[in-house]
Parts: sequence; C-alpha cells; structure tokens
Amino acid sequence: MIAMIVYFGWHGVHGDYGIRARLQFETEIGRLVEQRDAIVARRKELESRVALLQSAAIDADMLDERARANLNLAHPDEIIIYTSPALSSGGTRGLPETLAQAGSLSLQ
Repeated sequence: MIAMIVYFGWHGVHGDYGIRARLQFETEIGRLVEQRDAIVARRKELESRVALLQSAAIDADMLDERARANLNLAHPDEIIIYTSPALSSGGTRGLPETLAQAGSLSLQ
C-alpha cells in the first residue's frame, strides 16, 4: 500500500503530466504565445505594406521612378537629368556616378 502511494506521488510530481511537467508546459505556452504575437504583428505590418502597393493607392509612374532610383537602373535610350541645386549652381562636387548617389545629394 505504501509503495503504491509513493509510486503515484512520485509520478504526480515528476511524471509526464505531473507538477514539474505542468510548469514546463506553461513556460512553453508563454514562449509560443510571444512568438505568435510577434508573427501576427509582422503579418499586419506586411499586409499594410501590401495594401500601399494596390493599384488604386499608388501612381505607377512614381513607383517606376523610385524603383529605378533605388536600384540604380535606367534604359539605355533614356536621358537622365539631375535637378539637384548643388549640381546646377556649379558646386565643387562633380556629377554623381550612380542614380543612388544622385538621390542622396543634400540640398544646399
């Protein structure tokens, strides 16, 4: 009889579903809830960014212009005109070599 009480008591504390396992389960649940909340927040952020890319919300020409400037791309037959005041005032700095450099010129 005492052996049964000890057996069930030990498994009640140390077993797969005992008190110690319950604490581990609760810790794991807390970690997974935090991870889920981070994933949900990231998903909402991505959904809002995708909503900005809908055709009704963005001008296609502006998107094309920004993409070309950020990626430093231009068609071979295009003429690029720099409109920065630093370039038109005859400053000591030369023309930028890339579109990305042209976009990062400070306005003086």
